[in-house]
Amino acid sequence: MKRMMCAILMLVLVLCGAAAGAEGEDTRLQLMKCPEQDFVTACREGLPWAWMDDTGLNLWLDGEGSIPYLLIYRNRGGGGDVEGYFRDVFTPEMQADYGDRLIEVGAFQTYTVQGVDMPGVQYTYLVGDVPVVLLRVFDTRFGGNVCYTAKYRQDDPEATLEALAIAVNFYRDSADGYDEASPEPAPTDGGSDDTSAGAAIHAAPVQPIVSETYTYDDGRFSMEVPVGWKIVTTGTSAADLSVRAYDPDCPERTYFRAGKAQPFLRSQAAKDWYGQYAGLDFMYAAFADAPALEELTVACYVQHLADLREYGKKYAGNSQFLDYNACPEVYDARVLEVKPSGLACMPTCYDNSLVRVVFNSERGVACEGWITAQPTRIGTSLYMNGVDISPDIVYDAMGFMAPEGELIELEDVLNRCVTSFRYNEEFVRQSIRAAGEEAEIIRQMNENLQAAYDRCNDAWSSRETTYDILSQQRSDATLGYDRLYDSVTGEVYRAETGFWDEYSLNPYAYDNPNLQIIDDATQDYYLKGVDYTITR
Repeated sequence: MKRMMCAILMLVLVLCGAAAGAEGEDTRLQLMKCPEQDFVTACREGLPWAWMDDTGLNLWLDGEGSIPYLLIYRNRGGGGDVEGYFRDVFTPEMQADYGDRLIEVGAFQTYTVQGVDMPGVQYTYLVGDVPVVLLRVFDTRFGGNVCYTAKYRQDDPEATLEALAIAVNFYRDSADGYDEASPEPAPTDGGSDDTSAGAAIHAAPVQPIVSETYTYDDGRFSMEVPVGWKIVTTGTSAADLSVRAYDPDCPERTYFRAGKAQPFLRSQAAKDWYGQYAGLDFMYAAFADAPALEELTVACYVQHLADLREYGKKYAGNSQFLDYNACPEVYDARVLEVKPSGLACMPTCYDNSLVRVVFNSERGVACEGWITAQPTRIGTSLYMNGVDISPDIVYDAMGFMAPEGELIELEDVLNRCVTSFRYNEEFVRQSIRAAGEEAEIIRQMNENLQAAYDRCNDAWSSRETTYDILSQQRSDATLGYDRLYDSVTGEVYRAETGFWDEYSLNPYAYDNPNLQIIDDATQDYYLKGVDYTITR
């Protein structure tokens, strides 16, 4: 339940956004010792306070002597009739003092402040044209009455109600109630002498998914690979060499390069034409099963990667087609973003955009990733019965992907790995000599490597971050987490759903009262990695 509650009319004060403060705000506390009435409590560090004989301990929130402020007065003479006091004494005083400017007198009721039930009444009156609220409540736990009077502008209650919550939470019925300079939470059981520190938040540092990489080199190419990941390679030349590296514990964490993927037909009509002769010839049958790229674009290629992988499974072992083991698992693909490269394609290439995609893996895990490629049309078209039956080829595909919610952490290392790929120069020369008509394509692929890598980095840097935030939110919802941040340090925490609801009731009961739930105003924290995981 992600919320900030600072209810005024029915005050159930939950210290959320107001308690921890705005991002970066110092939330340290200072003690307020009152020897005149022998009690001690706390407030935010830096706020002015003083004892005044006629009103008690005065705490000013916006400069000494001005509204808003909080008054605390200790009556050790016994509990008395609190309701009768409001009915017969204080309400008549307010009516006499403010007359027609007293625009509302609330009902006598019990307010709950930091888990403490406190009887009281709320009054609203005008100072000029500005409505001001005076809330007076009594804490009856300490063998008498501790009177709290909170006064604030009606449209700006948070700081004063927060000060009330802190004061109630840290109140001790002795001016020597704290031996340390830093206050600890007050008891809530009616006067226990327990002086233990706030409950510890068990936060374990998040271990990186990928901690280190090494350089893999098999003589044909080299690239950076995370330690412990597996590598699958297929192909015999620089034209058709395909590489996939993945985490065996989570195959959805992967990056790949595919030198060449084929065949792709140009329409369903072409598939139907080949299908007429599928029973007569193996190659006709194979072409009838091939995916059709209705548009020669990277986005269309990405949407047909599942078809390509299934095609590779069906024709496994046939060297003319891409080995499915090197093909990424991209099922139910949905393109989110297409980033034009700004670079010239190879002469026969129709598109080389960078595409952001969300999809499911073969195991059904929700994933996201970035993919680029060069869909290419070679040679002239061949028409049969008015149908273009010529195949197309996709060269030089590469990309990285991970389970939804992980890409923000992994994208740097995966991008670095995929863009570290380098052909061995002798392997390129051998491939060119043996390539025939593909020699120029191989040469261009090798020469354009760095430009393609720069394109990936630029496109990622200029991506639409809204999708990152949505991905993190969906991942947290699926896994049952809330995302929090420390308003002082900026560190990000992940906690099981439900922790925030407990913590927000009394953050000052914990050793770190600065945690805040990430909400619409602070959602940029989703763009940072998680620093700690809170466990119970």
